[in-house]
Amino acid sequence: MKREPLGLASRHLHDELGVGQFVSTHAPQGTFTLDESSGRPVVLVGAGVGLTPLVSMLHALVAADAGRPVWFVYGARDGEHHPLRREVQCLVESSSTAHLHVAYSRPTPADVMGRDYQRQGRVDGPLLEKLVTGLDADFYLCGSRSFMAAIQTYLESRGVPSPRIRTESFGPVG
Repeated sequence: MKREPLGLASRHLHDELGVGQFVSTHAPQGTFTLDESSGRPVVLVGAGVGLTPLVSMLHALVAADAGRPVWFVYGARDGEHHPLRREVQCLVESSSTAHLHVAYSRPTPADVMGRDYQRQGRVDGPLLEKLVTGLDADFYLCGSRSFMAAIQTYLESRGVPSPRIRTESFGPVG
């Protein structure tokens, strides 16, 4: 978990718990869940720490192996700020229907295009439109509010019905 200076849970986990200690948790209670009844392609779109719930969804989609095309589209600053990279790559490689597209806004000289990322810049609506034919898919967006608002506005302007765009804010407002 990323340590947030004002985050009660993250500060407790980082400051009070030690290796080997257990934390009692419950199943997610929110509404940011996969629509498993849909047969449409799934597009998981995240930025920064917003990839966390999307990786769980990717695990579920790959395990279900329902034949639905899946896109995992992720934006990070660079390879140093790209958590769970290998886990996502392994999941995508183990699936015949999953695809991965990573954008780094400021890649370092150590980051190799084609290996570590596929685009320099940010994840945005036009990128999704290039990747997903006709935008006929279910979209799951997780990141900052401004990131999600820009993509949601773009998708809706291109005819994607709002019920097919689900969002979950992760990180600071803005």
